[in-house]
Amino acid sequence: MTFDFNLRCRREELNLSKGSHGEFFIDPDLAVLEVKVDHSVPLWLARILQRLECEQRSASKFCVSTEMLAEELVCGDAEKETIEI
Repeated sequence: MTFDFNLRCRREELNLSKGSHGEFFIDPDLAVLEVKVDHSVPLWLARILQRLECEQRSASKFCVSTEMLAEELVCGDAEKETIEI
């Protein structure tokens, strides 16, 4: 079980020694609770998560951030084309 905060992505300055910066791809006011299990979530944990009204979602942090960066690239190129016309 892990909690992830301040999830960001960037396409420039990829060297980790440059520090933590980039665009948030998850609302910075939220935390992601990641639960990894071999078979199923234990009943005691499932009950706690239900009581806390946690939403279950399946997503890849890598895929979400990559899609966001790709969308910006496509939109950015479209804006450049519009300016050149």
